[in-house]
Amino acid sequence: EEEARSGGEGEEREAAGARETSPPITEEAVEQKEILDEEEGGAQAKQNASPPATAAVEDTEKIAAAVLKKQEEDVLALTFSKREGMERGTQELKAAREAELENWYKMAKERERQGLNEEAVELATRAANGGLTDAQFFLGAFYANGKGTNQDYTQAVKWFKLAAAKNSPDAQYYLALCYANGAGVEKDTSTAYELWLQAAENGQTLSQYCLGACYDKGIGVAQNIKEAIAWYERAAENGNEQAQWRLTDLRSSTPAT
Repeated sequence: EEEARSGGEGEEREAAGARETSPPITEEAVEQKEILDEEEGGAQAKQNASPPATAAVEDTEKIAAAVLKKQEEDVLALTFSKREGMERGTQELKAAREAELENWYKMAKERERQGLNEEAVELATRAANGGLTDAQFFLGAFYANGKGTNQDYTQAVKWFKLAAAKNSPDAQYYLALCYANGAGVEKDTSTAYELWLQAAENGQTLSQYCLGACYDKGIGVAQNIKEAIAWYERAAENGNEQAQWRLTDLRSSTPAT
């Protein structure tokens, strides 16, 4: 029994010593432990949630590529817009210039109607220098006839050529007359024939008659009465009286086939 008591007393002393050496567990200590546990848990969660480094790099490259593509598209769109604006502006300027030339030409015709030929020549010159085909022919006719200016066939040929090159039938007709007569240019009946042919095919009645005369008389082309009659008929159908008279003569003198 003494040994049992002695043993029990020893255990009680060891327990009491353990209580004296262990620090007391206070509420503050409990709170600090909870905070540490939360921080450790948060850090572990972030570590688990963070993507691998390679994935982050790929995402960054994708974003950079998308930004670059958008910038390129914006630059292209701006360039196209500027070009479109410039083209539209150029077209508007061209239209305004053409309207101005047409207005000068109309004013020139009105001045001619009023007998103000010098003013007509001045206005026609503006429009002709601007490249208006009708005004170029109109001005050539003024020089050929000496209206509002001194008669000058060299100038007439110059303006007729410009208009004829742009397929003006009237300019082709009058330029052919200049070549046929050697007025303002060296005489060349072959060129006259070619010009009358162009104008005649474009429906110019006087040229159809002249072309008939070329075939009738062998001017600038080999004589061919059949072709002469064909062109005289076309001119006569368009009201040319000279062609009608010549047709009567040819038909009366040409044996029927």
